[in-house]
Amino acid sequence: IEGLGESIQRLISLPFGAVRLTERFIHWFPVKAHEIRALRDFLRREFSGRLGGFGSRPGQTIIGTAGTFTTAASVVLGLQIYDPKKVTGFNLPRAGVEEWLLRFSAMTLDEQREVAGLKPARAGIIIGGLALMLALYDYFGVDEITVSDAGLRWGVLYDWMGKH
Repeated sequence: IEGLGESIQRLISLPFGAVRLTERFIHWFPVKAHEIRALRDFLRREFSGRLGGFGSRPGQTIIGTAGTFTTAASVVLGLQIYDPKKVTGFNLPRAGVEEWLLRFSAMTLDEQREVAGLKPARAGIIIGGLALMLALYDYFGVDEITVSDAGLRWGVLYDWMGKH
C-alpha cells in the first residue's frame, strides 16, 4: 500500500510470503549459498517487474506489519519474551536483517529454534522472510523499516468502522 496522509494512493498484493519462498528455494539447513542467491535474485526480478510505479520517494516511511517484521524486530532486539510495545515503532535496521539472514542460514533448524525472539514454529521459514525484507530495503532504497505489531486487518477494520 502506498499512501499519503490518510489516503491510499496505490495498492498491490504479491503472491509470496516467508513460507512460500522458503519452501520454493530452501532445501537444506544450514542453507546452501546458492539457495540464498537464487532466492534473492528471484525477489529482485519480481520486484522490478511487479512494483512499477512504486519506488523510493523523499521522506517516505516504509512500514512492515505483523509476521516476519515483528519476528525480525524481536530477534534483532533479543527479546526473550515478545513485547508488542517494544516492537511497534521499532526502526528495524537493514544491517540487523542482513546479519540475521547470514546467522540463520548457517544454523540447523534446532539451532534456530533456540534463538531469542524467534518462535520455534518460525524456524526455517524465517530465511524466506528475511530475504523478502532485504529485497524491500533494496527496492525502496531505505536503511530501515518501521515495524508495527498491528496487521493490515486493523487498518481495514478502522476504515470500515469510519465509513459505517
